[in-house]
Amino acid sequence: MLPERYRFILCDIWGVLHDGEQAFPGAQAALARWQAEGRTVILVTNAPRPSRAVAERLAELGIGPALYSRIVSSGDVGIDWALANQAGAGFGFIGSAADRAALVDSGVTLVETPTRQFICTGFAAETGFTLAAYKPALAAFRADDATMLCFNPDKLVMRGDTTEPCAGALADVYAALGGDVVQFGKPHPAIYDRCLALCADLAGQPVDPATIVAIGDAFLTDVTGAARRGIDILYVTDGVDNAARSDADPIAYLQASAATVGLTLPERLATVARLA
Repeated sequence: MLPERYRFILCDIWGVLHDGEQAFPGAQAALARWQAEGRTVILVTNAPRPSRAVAERLAELGIGPALYSRIVSSGDVGIDWALANQAGAGFGFIGSAADRAALVDSGVTLVETPTRQFICTGFAAETGFTLAAYKPALAAFRADDATMLCFNPDKLVMRGDTTEPCAGALADVYAALGGDVVQFGKPHPAIYDRCLALCADLAGQPVDPATIVAIGDAFLTDVTGAARRGIDILYVTDGVDNAARSDADPIAYLQASAATVGLTLPERLATVARLA
């Protein structure tokens, strides 16, 4: 399916490899084929947790480490930034208990007292999945003039057949309150810097961008981030953009979406319903 020129594959996870509940068999087969062809597959995700935790979940879904070369997560990028900048002060936190534990295990200091910055990894089952449930906490952080560090720019994902909000939706609420937001993950530069550096490291030499393709199902993150770096794109249409795209032709949808934000899409832009 992929032309021979693509030796490095930056592949999204949620919506491309699985739906949060089960892996897509065709995607598993595609990963196995690419590995057998000697291509380098780097899984790139906006999951707000360390890549080791992402790998554990993938293994539970039947996507083991033999099917890819590395994982780069938004959580990896955010955690590294936090460790380099916490200087003993610590961060506030909004997110799940599991994400809190993952941050603490990674060496990030989280505190309950008012802070200059707070990390947002998303919604927590104990708090609920409505934006209204988080507005008091966001308002309190805003009163302290704290900066949100959003570890997952995604606004939503599809878990099976249901929509589930992500940290990016909370970031929008905080920005609407006038709060400062720093985003980690796709489509922002730091995660692509890490991926491209990893490609060069694995290859043992600089990598020609023409040999890289990004695979994803979301215009706002996967397509936008890759296009900004001049990376070719394979857009998976049976994913998170389904509802927004309505009946529009996928390429026409991407072109129209890009035009509204002044984004130049790469010349090599292909679509597929799902990986196979």
